[in-house]
Amino acid sequence: MQDSRFPRLYMFLRYASAAMGWLLYAYEWVHVSWQTPRREPVTFAILLILTMFLMHFSIAWWIDHNKRLASAGKRGLYTRYIVPSFVQDYLGRQLVLHEDCHDSQEIHVHIDGGTKFCVPAPEME
Repeated sequence: MQDSRFPRLYMFLRYASAAMGWLLYAYEWVHVSWQTPRREPVTFAILLILTMFLMHFSIAWWIDHNKRLASAGKRGLYTRYIVPSFVQDYLGRQLVLHEDCHDSQEIHVHIDGGTKFCVPAPEME
């Protein structure tokens, strides 16, 4: 079996893009600081360091918060996923499923008026 190199490439691209983003962020802060009066570079350097740490920790906290919610099975105040009800089809016909349909690879569907019957197909040899 051949080992996939996709996870390593993915991790490399992820870290490289994060590093490039931080470099661009720092470059723009330096660029802006050169356009300000000379008495303010220390203030901008302090703000740069504080915002970098604040962004890093707030993003890490948010990711950790979402992981805790997901591990608890909660996705927010309400879930958008609704468990499907197999009582009626889209056209409002009553569904009658044979109990062996779950284990069958092929089923036959018969419609009789307002009722749809699903039965397993006969085994072919």
